[in-house]
Amino acid sequence: MSNRVQLSSDRKTLEIPSITDTTKFKILMVWFVLWTISGIVVFSQFFTNSSREEKMWYAIWMAFWAFFEYKASVLMTWRRNGKEIFLFNENGFVYRRDVNGRGIDKIYNSKLISNLRVVNFKDRKVQARVQPYYWSMGAETVFFTYENKDEAVGLQLTEDEALQLLKIMKNRLNKP
Repeated sequence: MSNRVQLSSDRKTLEIPSITDTTKFKILMVWFVLWTISGIVVFSQFFTNSSREEKMWYAIWMAFWAFFEYKASVLMTWRRNGKEIFLFNENGFVYRRDVNGRGIDKIYNSKLISNLRVVNFKDRKVQARVQPYYWSMGAETVFFTYENKDEAVGLQLTEDEALQLLKIMKNRLNKP
């Protein structure tokens, strides 16, 4: 896997694209299509002459189905066009999980940031959680304290990438 942590030449913008794997994306797409078809089939059964208990079962199944339909569509969109963006300035940075140019900006003032650190990659449980597995957006690997709350960035980074991100953040935010 190549290094995904890329700081711009002006050292103000850092982008981390999502993990891409063409084969796994195709598998995810096939699963999504089959899941969508199954939802349509069950939904169509809701309007047949069924007992009240059967309709209740259909409704419960559709709620479950809709949740995972949504989660899968978000994941596919993230895998295809997602990236984390850090915009550094003299006051701190703006962070966004960007998909197709959209996302919610979180503004962090460097004076309120402390305790920058990476996840403990040597812990087996943590290691299993942060491994770059394709079927979820993954876990964050770089943590910091902001206004007495823990914040996290760096989705599914390798240990080397997480350390590189930490180094860049410390450097740009003038943190030890």
